[in-house]
Amino acid sequence: MIRSIGELLKKLLEHEVKLLEDQNIRHPPAIGLMYEGLTQRITARAIPECLKLNVRSGFIYNDDNILSRQIDCMIVIGRGKKIPYTDDYKYHFKNVVAVIEVKKNLLKMN
Repeated sequence: MIRSIGELLKKLLEHEVKLLEDQNIRHPPAIGLMYEGLTQRITARAIPECLKLNVRSGFIYNDDNILSRQIDCMIVIGRGKKIPYTDDYKYHFKNVVAVIEVKKNLLKMN
């Protein structure tokens, strides 16, 4: 029995990870994109719509327009600046609520 939203999200995550593993893809960048997409989807589902927050990947910039490294998943306020020909966005650090770095596991696979 599922008794909380956290438990529901955990069950959903377990189901979706199985779906990714069943794809039999061995290309590390593609695997990374799949897990990043899954993290974004689960995170977006966990945030109440009334908060008007977005879940994006992309970059964070400061007042000097210096960009961070690529961010796998960030919870942000507002629309940001879409980076052409990608699904990534740039957000000023004042509009970033949280940053999530996605790792499938902490061990190197051979």
